[in-house]
Amino acid sequence: MITIPHPSLALNSIDFDPAFHYALQYEETIYLSHSVRAIVTIILVCANNSADRLNVVINSHGLPGEIYLGEGIVDCQWAALEPELMRLRGRINTLYLCCCKVASGPVGAAFCQRLADLIDANVIASEMYQRSTGWDHEFLSNRTPRDMIDDFEGMTWRFRPNLPRVQFSFVPVTVSYEGRLAPMTCSAIAGS
Repeated sequence: MITIPHPSLALNSIDFDPAFHYALQYEETIYLSHSVRAIVTIILVCANNSADRLNVVINSHGLPGEIYLGEGIVDCQWAALEPELMRLRGRINTLYLCCCKVASGPVGAAFCQRLADLIDANVIASEMYQRSTGWDHEFLSNRTPRDMIDDFEGMTWRFRPNLPRVQFSFVPVTVSYEGRLAPMTCSAIAGS
């Protein structure tokens, strides 16, 4: 588990069962009818209610260089996306892409780097398929604990605005049956 600090927003795809939606300070279910503009507006409303930069989790399907959220919004068609994404510049601290393979290969890496540069924020994304931990069976709860997301599977990167990417690493959190959390820290280690 990875703890997401406040202020935080989870954008959960309608494609996922609500049992697998993340619960953060703010959370929104994104329907297939949501446009890029609508999603950016949701982020801005939450950011405007926060003193610090927002930590945003996108919980959706993905492929290398593609995020399937709302209208299937984010892919490498930057000309159409840039004006909307630029509205987020300086409003997000870290964007966690909980999407399968979004950072995979040259296309995925270039996509994540361009996204980090456009919004001037860290982007955390994996090269591998992502899976659920099955918290509903193990802990008799149908959600990942509040203010947490599941660990990333496989090679995971922190894409930094206008800087080379680094490998993202974390110390796992131990969650008891009572839901008490042990300390957790995130750190970047040198990567290619």
